[in-house]
Amino acid sequence: MKKLRNISNILIMAIAIAAVFTSCAKEPTAAFTYSPENPVQYDVVTFTNTSTEADSYLWEIGTGTSTEVSPAVILSDAGDYIVKLTATGEGGSQTIEKTIAVSPLNHYLLDDEVIEITTDFFWYSAMGSTYLRLLTEIEGQDNPDLIKLYPSMGLGELPGTYTWDNDTKPEGTYNYGYTANYAGMSWDWTGVSKAGSSDLTIVETETGIYKITGTMTISAGNYDAEWNFVEESTKILTISYKGAITPLEK
Repeated sequence: MKKLRNISNILIMAIAIAAVFTSCAKEPTAAFTYSPENPVQYDVVTFTNTSTEADSYLWEIGTGTSTEVSPAVILSDAGDYIVKLTATGEGGSQTIEKTIAVSPLNHYLLDDEVIEITTDFFWYSAMGSTYLRLLTEIEGQDNPDLIKLYPSMGLGELPGTYTWDNDTKPEGTYNYGYTANYAGMSWDWTGVSKAGSSDLTIVETETGIYKITGTMTISAGNYDAEWNFVEESTKILTISYKGAITPLEK
């Protein structure tokens, strides 16, 4: 009888110790980062799990679920993805949620506004200049927006990295412009090159297909009655394009 009582006491003590350890277990903290920070359509996005006090994980990414510690997924559609991570451990579970904005493959940013590019860049010649144009249809707007890029090498060996230069235009430099709601001789506002962190890179990724990237500071405003440009603000234009460049019409 005494032996049974001892066993019973040992069991009670073991249960009590287990309960103490369970109650002392820390609650998990769910946390993660992801890369690249500004993904583009079809990018492989890698999620790095930085959770603590957890030993199992459930990811809900929008493309499906995963129980990997740090999964990597292809986000093939443009738009916002809600990503949830639930971290579970001895002390319970916690869920964290983040929204990831995936930009279209071909797009540009005008300040923080993402504008999808659905047409090709094309060569254009006017008033003694030959340059690259892009006309982009804007939802709810009567006329397209116009981007103009003037690589100094013109129709020659186009691939290269260019820095901003609006004056002497030596080889390897360029200038640029932007016109909103462009309709020939009327527009909402226009913009010209502005000295600053403005760069342009054009790479021929395959025959006839070019990758055009760059971040440019635009002096935005309009012209007065004497056609002097008056700056009203500055804007940041960031281009991400891969496609053809239509040649000049003959």
